[in-house]
Amino acid sequence: MSEMKPGTVKVDKAVQELADKARRFCAFQERCSSETKRKIKSMGANPLQTEFIITLLQDEGYLNDERFARAYAHGKFSNNRWGLNKIRHELFSRNIDEAIISSALQEIDETTYREELQKLIEKKYNELKSRGVKNMKEKLVAFCVQKGFEYDLIRQIAGKL
Repeated sequence: MSEMKPGTVKVDKAVQELADKARRFCAFQERCSSETKRKIKSMGANPLQTEFIITLLQDEGYLNDERFARAYAHGKFSNNRWGLNKIRHELFSRNIDEAIISSALQEIDETTYREELQKLIEKKYNELKSRGVKNMKEKLVAFCVQKGFEYDLIRQIAGKL
């Protein structure tokens, strides 16, 4: 048995190995607490060991839900062109605190957000128009809602077409 944080708890070799695996898991990419807990449990840890390792990872800076939420929101908006509703829902499904979610979403620039929605609407509109689709505006709105954008904002921007 050897010393391991947090505190001065004696930890057996099995828990040290689980913690090392969890560190590698978290170092690979930003992770949230809930997915890390699932991973640790899938490696055979009991609930007490799992909580100990989660606390350890947080203390060591490997795990931070605020940092995860910011990275997730930025990535999904920038790379996947998701709207705030879809990002909020996905973060909520990962058991991220509402205050953390709101803070992460506020970091998305409103002007950039509107511009990206405008581009998305124009691209989809031209695609639907070239295929001669009927009920274009309804399909366009449905597509943007599915991407997670706010209905009122979609109607406002799509109404200008």
